[in-house]
Amino acid sequence: MAISEHSYKIAYVGLKNGLHQFNYILGNSFFEQFNQSLVKNANIEVALTFDKKRSNFFELTFKLDGWINTLCDRCTEDYKLEIMDDHILFVKFENLELAESTNEDVIYLSRNETHLDITHFLYEFTVLSMPIKKSCKLSEANMPECGKDFTKYFINPDAAEQTPIDPRWEALKKLNK
Repeated sequence: MAISEHSYKIAYVGLKNGLHQFNYILGNSFFEQFNQSLVKNANIEVALTFDKKRSNFFELTFKLDGWINTLCDRCTEDYKLEIMDDHILFVKFENLELAESTNEDVIYLSRNETHLDITHFLYEFTVLSMPIKKSCKLSEANMPECGKDFTKYFINPDAAEQTPIDPRWEALKKLNK
């Protein structure tokens, strides 16, 4: 079932038990609605499998596939980071005062609710799909390889050892012996 780009609420009351498929495309307009978003330029397709197991329990599987335009942490070049990830979310209906939120993969809804707004989860799962260290290119051995001009910014380790040491530190080194 195709959903418009700005409709991220699922009306689960009328859904029959079983699997339901929803598809979303997360573009720039989606990420602009979040203040200080980590994602500025992206195109991510989300295939959501909504498994209504019982009238009080749902299982949602988010499959993300696309790219995010970001900066390399090593050379600061702009590049497209490929995103391909899966996330599972469980939804239960409980008395919200009694529900324990010990598991972050489980959310609790009031029995009075009729829609599930997944906007925040789409954003959160996209950000969680990004690696901690982003590198624009990887070699065959999965080692980072960056732009050609990147090496000019490295400090020569031999030159660092040749710089004169502050005499106060030299005196402290003698105490260590």
